[in-house]
Amino acid sequence: MVNDFTLVLFGREMDRKNIIQQLRPEIPKAEVLERTTDIERFQNVVLRPILKFQHEILKSIIEAYLTKLGKNTTDWDLPAKELFLEKVLRNDAVVRNTLCGVVIGLMTTEEVQTYYSHEQEMRRRTCRMIVQRLIDVI
Repeated sequence: MVNDFTLVLFGREMDRKNIIQQLRPEIPKAEVLERTTDIERFQNVVLRPILKFQHEILKSIIEAYLTKLGKNTTDWDLPAKELFLEKVLRNDAVVRNTLCGVVIGLMTTEEVQTYYSHEQEMRRRTCRMIVQRLIDVI
């Protein structure tokens, strides 16, 4: 029987957790070593793949924000773009929560629990990675 959280895909029943995890791209550079901390492991196994998968959405959100502000970043150097993005994520809760929500929305229930058990550090890392992803595209 198929319920609200199960999808039949290519003849296989898949629940939300499996669907979400199957969507994530592999990132070979995101190594998980024996000495890797739990937070680093979460960053490399969960956050990085989600950010890569959601790149176009994150880019679209920040571009809409820039348009709304009337900002043209084409003449800005990389440090100016980085400073601007860091300031936006620090000072504009709506934009920060929207961008972080795009990431959190593709986590499993267990991953969300892990994220919120270390919320401050996870949010800091997520925002830092968002800035790094968006510097080159704004």
